[in-house]
Amino acid sequence: MKAAVYRSPRKFEVKDIPTPKIGDNGILIKTVYCGICGTDLGSFDYGHFVKPGSVIGHEPVGIIAEVGKNVQDLQVGQRVVYLRRCSHCGSCRNCLRGLTHYCLNFPEAGALGAYAEYIAVNNAIRDVDVFPIPDEVSFTAAALVEPTTVGIRALKFARLCLNAKTVVFGAGSIGLGVGQLLKTVGACTVTQVDLSSLRLEMSAKLGVDYTLNPKEADIAKELKNLYGEEPPSLYAPGTSGTDIAFECAGVEFTTQTALETLRVGGQLVMVALAKKPLTLDIALVAGKEINMAGTFSLTAQNEYQQTMDLLVAGKIKLEEQVSHIYPLEDINEAFEMQQDTEKSIKVLVQCGNLQ
Repeated sequence: MKAAVYRSPRKFEVKDIPTPKIGDNGILIKTVYCGICGTDLGSFDYGHFVKPGSVIGHEPVGIIAEVGKNVQDLQVGQRVVYLRRCSHCGSCRNCLRGLTHYCLNFPEAGALGAYAEYIAVNNAIRDVDVFPIPDEVSFTAAALVEPTTVGIRALKFARLCLNAKTVVFGAGSIGLGVGQLLKTVGACTVTQVDLSSLRLEMSAKLGVDYTLNPKEADIAKELKNLYGEEPPSLYAPGTSGTDIAFECAGVEFTTQTALETLRVGGQLVMVALAKKPLTLDIALVAGKEINMAGTFSLTAQNEYQQTMDLLVAGKIKLEEQVSHIYPLEDINEAFEMQQDTEKSIKVLVQCGNLQ
């Protein structure tokens, strides 16, 4: 089969490698699309989370091509989403604490390898990471389910209240998902912040209340205008009335701005993985009693199902975010396009045909 093999920063080589084999408990998925994630961009640029000679990619959708003899609930020809991060043993100390995506017995659960024509799932009988796609959902929409489900988990870390004034920093696929999800619950007011005018236009189409571009506006000042300004105090000078901020960009400016503009007692949910260490005025966390939480990836079938239920019900829109589709042979160009935020929103790599 053909696969995109990582060679060095900013270079994949598309070559033939052996098609993976499955056992009695496994299935073989023919990959149709695999989305490009921000984590993948870190691998592409800096070699993060990847070794030369390996295959990455963890947002695949495809068609079951083969099933092992012990697999009962999945059939050849089914369209599926594969969420590798759901793999877990259920009995280690992390699983017992609800941190199934940090399972001690599946330590490589996130390292998939879906920029390839086929993916082997070796433990499909546990039915924890392979999910059928409803007939009414397209492959392109299903390809955005994984990053949107990351947003579902992020919302669980926020103590949402009715009429909350919220800010989402970043309008990539996760940030756009968080913005949409906030509009489905609690009558939240949502402001999305990003440097890309294209992505902010999409954010507005998807229903957020306000969009702000740091190239065009003073974010702190505008948030005070939108959400009100709290009286300054010794440890909380000039803050806005923002209740909850979601950091989905992973850069210093947005994280620091979130800390500065949150109201006293506000919440900051860190969603993005920063590509380098951040320098922050962390005293603001104590000085304003900010509740700061980190969230990573997704955990369980119910989070996936919540995303899919919202999609089928028309509460969220995903297909509209797909701006480009590149064939596997052009994966280097696909990654270059994903990095051009003024031209792209979500880029998919097409690894096989739709049938």
